Amino acid sequence: MTRADVVAELASRTGREQCLYPIQVATDGVDAALFVRAEFEVRVVRAEGRDHRQFGSAAQVRRRYAERYVPGQGLYLAEAQPEQHVSVVVDNTDAAHPSLGGF
Repeated sequence: MTRADVVAELASRTGREQCLYPIQVATDGVDAALFVRAEFEVRVVRAEGRDHRQFGSAAQVRRRYAERYVPGQGLYLAEAQPEQHVSVVVDNTDAAHPSLGGF
């Protein structure tokens, strides 16, 4: 499985900018744990476009992310340090050109 295959597999499994838990992908009998990350600012902009109907407006999405999601993710990242426990980190800040590290 190539790096491009890993990114394609990852994209098919999640539409999220960041996974709360590593995703396991079997590559020729070898498991790889992946963590997908993106900058908070980028995630909020994406959420505005994706979630505005559900929450009523882009402003409501920004408020919910500022009050709940971003602080919660900050705690998770600080305490669990998921990037330290996976085989590959996928930076999805630029969704058209995700970058891989950690192989």
